[in-house]
Order: sequence, then structure tokens, then C-alpha cells
Amino acid sequence: MFKKILFAVIATASVGFASPSFAQEAPDQLVKRVTEEVMTAVRTDKSIQSGDRRSIEQLVDDKIAPNLDFERTTSLAMGRYWREATPEQSSRSRNSSACC
Repeated sequence: MFKKILFAVIATASVGFASPSFAQEAPDQLVKRVTEEVMTAVRTDKSIQSGDRRSIEQLVDDKIAPNLDFERTTSLAMGRYWREATPEQSSRSRNSSACC
């Protein structure tokens, strides 16, 4: 179960990586670097290995979320429905990086 969650997080992250602060870093290098950092944390942090949700969320917040374009990722996931969203619905996506 944990491996599926981790894979989903990394796969989603690789789709949405886009941060101006890393503009000088090639996209493939960015994904590789962040993946290595996440995997190192997973290998060394016992609380993450045990499935502690807070530790996993903290890892995502620290290593993955800063590199994501949530609005673009949401628009890709929503497809045509994104264009039909109300301004209030769109702003909720822009203002929230948390899924749960």
C-alpha cells in the first residue's frame, strides 16, 4: 500500500514540476534530484517506512509540493471541466496545495 502511495505521489509530481526557482535546472534533472531526495528520506526515516501519515505529508510538503504547478496539474486532470469551473472553484484549486 505504501509503495502505491509513494509511486502515485512521485508520478503526479513528475507531471506537475514547474517552479521558477529551479528554472536553471533541466526538467529531467529536477525530477531526478527530487526523486533521489524523496527516496533517501523514505529509506532512512522509520516513521515514513511505518506509514505515519504526518511524516509522509511533511515529506511531500517539503520536497515535492514546492516544485508543483497545482493549477496546471488540476487543469490537466479536469480536462474540459476545468474550463467550465466557476471562478470560485478555480480559486480553490489555486489557493490549496493540500488534497485532503
